[in-house]
Amino acid sequence: RPGRAGRPRHPRTRLRTPAPQPTAEPDRRVRGLGGFAGALSAHIQRTSSDPVATARFIGADWAQSFDSASSPVTSETGNPVEVAVERLDQFGFEAHLAHVAGGKSTYRLHRCPLLDVAKGNPDVVCDVHLGLVRGTLTQLGADHVRADLEPFAEPGACVLTFDTADI
Repeated sequence: RPGRAGRPRHPRTRLRTPAPQPTAEPDRRVRGLGGFAGALSAHIQRTSSDPVATARFIGADWAQSFDSASSPVTSETGNPVEVAVERLDQFGFEAHLAHVAGGKSTYRLHRCPLLDVAKGNPDVVCDVHLGLVRGTLTQLGADHVRADLEPFAEPGACVLTFDTADI
């Protein structure tokens, strides 16, 4: 090009960022929230007459706070279960389909962004996550789909089951 004599021209290359490697450590962006989540879950445990129900309501309210602009979750198939699982994946749960049979689909959640807090207070933390799933289903008009979460059901995973017979 004129006016740029003496400067070598380099072909444009696309820089690639290496893919993040799986780790057992919580995401550093979430670590700071762990203290807050722990304090909040301990407060719910101490003050609520039904901490599990309170946690599920909180999770469902949390699901309703998302809209397509702030949390764009869509499924290619439009399947509400897949949408709920994609929402969990957005938060780092690493959900993997484990089994489909008899109108049920089972997912293993291999990572929890609040694992340390959940270990200390699963009745609240895990039920907030279940409330998030159920609230997402309700938001999608699929509240007839039953979702259940079994915390720490397997070594290294929680198990999330959907009764999908009506989908």
